[in-house]
Amino acid sequence: MMTHCKEKENLAECILRKMIITVMVLALLIPIISPKVFAASSVTISGGDNIKGGDTFTVAVTFGGGDIGRVDGSLSYDTEKLTYISGGSSTGNSGYIQLKEASTDGSVTFNIEFQALDEGDTVLQVATREMYDLNEVYMSETPSASKTISISGSAASQQIITQTSSPDQPVAETELKGVDEKPDEGISGKTLFMVIIIAVPIVLIIIIAIILSKKKKSKDDISGKKENQDDECHENIDYHRENRHIDGEVSENIVRKEKSEQKKAVKKKASEETENWADWNGFDDNDL
Repeated sequence: MMTHCKEKENLAECILRKMIITVMVLALLIPIISPKVFAASSVTISGGDNIKGGDTFTVAVTFGGGDIGRVDGSLSYDTEKLTYISGGSSTGNSGYIQLKEASTDGSVTFNIEFQALDEGDTVLQVATREMYDLNEVYMSETPSASKTISISGSAASQQIITQTSSPDQPVAETELKGVDEKPDEGISGKTLFMVIIIAVPIVLIIIIAIILSKKKKSKDDISGKKENQDDECHENIDYHRENRHIDGEVSENIVRKEKSEQKKAVKKKASEETENWADWNGFDDNDL
């Protein structure tokens, strides 16, 4: 019976340990299985390489990596090095271009055209104000990027373009091509999902660890009780053996005493009879 119980306890413990391993493996695999859910949004700037003074060139600013539905950002540049020509939304060559656009394919790209003016290095800086995913859920990420444009030589005065244009009318801070601005919704659904995915395995591991600890404690208690019972049993056996030994010695002593008294009585009687016989002188006539 005890062997059967131990086998059941070992089986339960083995199952719990396997559950812990399974949960940990799933926690590690979830980001790999669901890359879209865990993919962080990003912004990149490409183009604008090997530029000479007077050249016109285009840089592509791409927001992607997280199923982006719409974005509100900006690109800043140095007006002494570059002249804005087109792309995004701008009031002219102000050094600031607004990047606001909606999308249906999960990424947004802005093609910004510049003319290189003066020799040297200049930096394009992209910042994100806010983004929403394809389900119009607020995304907490605000990625940024920068790119250094190296210009060799300067543009001749007759090469400089003075007419700049924007494909769209400049938009106000709260407008996005006819799409109403949504208020800040706090933690995004993606972030909340990630928190839940990470928290659930941790909670399961803690619960399983507590169960294993309780089972081990219960097993130790049962083992301790059994040892105590065994000790008590051995003590009782030793006690009975000792009592039997003592009782045996007492009984032997009693028997010896009785035999000794019997011998004394026999000797006394024999002695008295001997004394009486020694004193007898025969019969007289008067005795008859």
